[in-house]
Amino acid sequence: MSVRWPYRERGTIHGRLLSQGVLETARSRHPDDLDVVMELAKTNFAQGFYPDAVRSLRKVLERDPSRCDARTLLGLYHYQNWKRMNEYRDDLAVARREFRAACACDPANAEIALRMSIAGYALGERIADECDSLVARFPARPEFRLLRGSLAFEAARYEECARDYADAFALMDDTTRAVYASLTHVLGAHDDVRYRDATAQVRDDFQRGLWLVADPDPTTAVNQRALEHVYRLFVADCLYSNEPTGKRGWETDRGEAFVRFGRPIDIDYTMGVGFIDGKVETWSFVTGGMFHQIAFVDEYLNGNPRIPYDEDITLHFMRHSPASTTLPPDAADVPAFLDAYAFREDDMTGSIYLAMAIDAEAMRDIVDLSKVDHFYVRAAYFDAVWAREGTISDSVRVSDVHESRSARGRAFEVVRRLRVPCDRYHLAMAFEDQFGLARAAARRDGSALRFVGDGLCVSDVLLYREEAPATDDAASATAIERAGRRLRPNVERQYADGERLRAYLEIYNLALATDGATRASSYDLRYAIYPARTESDPAWVDWGRRAAEWAGFGEDEEAVISQTFRREGRAHDDNETIAIDIDVLDEGRYELVVEVKDQRSGRRAVAHAPFWRENGPVAEGRKR
Repeated sequence: MSVRWPYRERGTIHGRLLSQGVLETARSRHPDDLDVVMELAKTNFAQGFYPDAVRSLRKVLERDPSRCDARTLLGLYHYQNWKRMNEYRDDLAVARREFRAACACDPANAEIALRMSIAGYALGERIADECDSLVARFPARPEFRLLRGSLAFEAARYEECARDYADAFALMDDTTRAVYASLTHVLGAHDDVRYRDATAQVRDDFQRGLWLVADPDPTTAVNQRALEHVYRLFVADCLYSNEPTGKRGWETDRGEAFVRFGRPIDIDYTMGVGFIDGKVETWSFVTGGMFHQIAFVDEYLNGNPRIPYDEDITLHFMRHSPASTTLPPDAADVPAFLDAYAFREDDMTGSIYLAMAIDAEAMRDIVDLSKVDHFYVRAAYFDAVWAREGTISDSVRVSDVHESRSARGRAFEVVRRLRVPCDRYHLAMAFEDQFGLARAAARRDGSALRFVGDGLCVSDVLLYREEAPATDDAASATAIERAGRRLRPNVERQYADGERLRAYLEIYNLALATDGATRASSYDLRYAIYPARTESDPAWVDWGRRAAEWAGFGEDEEAVISQTFRREGRAHDDNETIAIDIDVLDEGRYELVVEVKDQRSGRRAVAHAPFWRENGPVAEGRKR
């Protein structure tokens, strides 16, 4: 019997009631017609008369177990029951079973396949193979790639996760893609308002910078923290979307808490008492070492628990808290210092040397170096708007790593050179053992922009301890090679009793004037040491700070040490080495300021180098 039910198709309560009346009459006249019984089940389901709908569905399946539409609707009933409660898994297991049966007889139904796989995920079943088959069966649906990527994320297979997420983004509609790109659930409320009011270009630049700063290791192509955010959004959508209200998971209060703070360590379910009505979920978190709880109340028992009051302090806390990571580290963190020195190579290119000092004692506490043959060294650099410009990656034998000892303890030292166009850069460097058990990662800013043009300019001031022997095979890995010298940087910029401060500087674009039969340059070189304005560590500059912050030293302050020299030469470029006795300095932080004045052109150029003066043994170094 083929019958259409136009009343229900109107989508109104009145239409559904008329449809119900007609169908009940039809069932009384044709009790054996399963199509009539099935249509009545659909009408009751649409009305919210679920017990009546379920009875009809089971009656249909008793007589015809192969009915896909009955399997689908029965699975949807149990699936929605689970969504309303979330506490009980019985409904979820039944939904999974019914959806699997429906997929077997209707393999082209992507919606049912998606709910089946989400149910399996929520039940904790092994669904990796199933997910692979669904990706192949529905190549245009991003949800299956997101699910497969999320399984890879949970297994710490981050490169696989990144590939699946990238493929999923390419398949998304613009609206959904914008949600995944948004920082609404990452920033606090006030910062989010400013972010949303900014131009698209500013938002893009800010977004790249935020994720790079949050990246546990920016030298790799995969950003685990950014993947964690996508993972949380997708899982929140799977678990907490609400069909009665039409809300996606990330639009609900529970979903927002999940995206901001991660999976709760515990969920307690109770029925409301006193002034709180409905069903209550209390989520417990530990964020930044602080224990806190959020209570969600399902006042209307519609499966959308929420923080019940707009002025609730809990809601205020959640909305104004930036997102925090619960990502377990894939390697133990080892303290390190990173320094950067920019030199000019020609009118358009420069070299930035990254020098890193790694806490050797901390590394040994984690890794048995007797079993380690080599370390991995990686460096990456990004332009001023945080776009990745390039990377280097290589290895260094343990025997070639220079180890130094200073007042702070022992440190491994490595140096890497970046050949770059003259511009500003965000820099990152990482050092880890061959087994990936321990990693030191650090960030810094560097600039070679001042080398563009024909005006007088100077390189960064390189503070170094000694010249590395030319016969040392490891010199290129631990020294900066300039003007025929191999200089081992004092990465931590610390000086102890009896130790002289050694500095190297290059000068570019000196003016030449005729002096007899030759053309010659003439300039004054002045160095001065001032007490530092702050006590922050000179070898660690927070990501995003500019060297320009040091501008203005020497204008009003009185130098502790100061000296000026006159230099003559026959080239546009020159270099200087300075050795200063600093025993007169008390313990503390200082700034070395080097100024060059070109006598021919009258131009000036200034460079700064912060350092620490400490009491203690003279630093010394040795090869491992």
